Amino acid sequence: MKKVITLLSLLITGFYGYSQCTPKTSMTSYIEPEILENAVVGAPYSQVVYFKIPKDTMLEYNGNLISVKVVDARIESMTGKPASLSYACNISTCTFQGGTYGCATISGTPALAEVGDYAIKIMIKTNTLVLGFYNIARYDSGVYDFKVLQWPTSVGNSPSRNNLFSAYPNPAANEVTIKLSQINKSATIKLINMVGSVVTSHEITPTNSTYELSVNTSTLTDGLYLVEMECDGQLAAQRLLIKH
Repeated sequence: MKKVITLLSLLITGFYGYSQCTPKTSMTSYIEPEILENAVVGAPYSQVVYFKIPKDTMLEYNGNLISVKVVDARIESMTGKPASLSYACNISTCTFQGGTYGCATISGTPALAEVGDYAIKIMIKTNTLVLGFYNIARYDSGVYDFKVLQWPTSVGNSPSRNNLFSAYPNPAANEVTIKLSQINKSATIKLINMVGSVVTSHEITPTNSTYELSVNTSTLTDGLYLVEMECDGQLAAQRLLIKH
């Protein structure tokens, strides 16, 4: 999912409602993660986005660039999203005070009829103070390219979150680490692209403790992949986004 447009439009990802997520006060950037995974038909989609609102910013006023205090920022509207996905802020009003942290959860299960590309447009109203007393309301919009995908039948398994293994970081750039739980039989780890081709495969022997496998992804094309684990005839899978 590609992010576009101004700083203030990056601060909030356009969710409305109430989410049980907890803000991450240790973050140093304005938004984490910077790229959201695309959604997959039939697979429950849930991702938390963390952000912080600056105390002040720069604003053009009467032809001059001046420093202003950020009072608050509010989601005014969001259009163009798939109907099956809902968006919820950790504050029910989706109004965030300057200098605070917030988070939001995107969730839902896309339907087959929703396969395709989406341009999600977010409108944000930010209230600022000039010289400490004059209020200026600023409107910013941002457009995010978003896709609802359908896994090819050749893969034969829709992605699902599970406790057998984890893949991180996600999104990954040049390397991804796959951490497995203890397994008492041999297993195969595959990385599969969206056309159903296996781009890498690794055999794992039984282990009495957790096992970490590092996979080089530096030469792989940006996009969504399936990390698939097969052990004793059972399959488990997770989505992995590669973004260089």
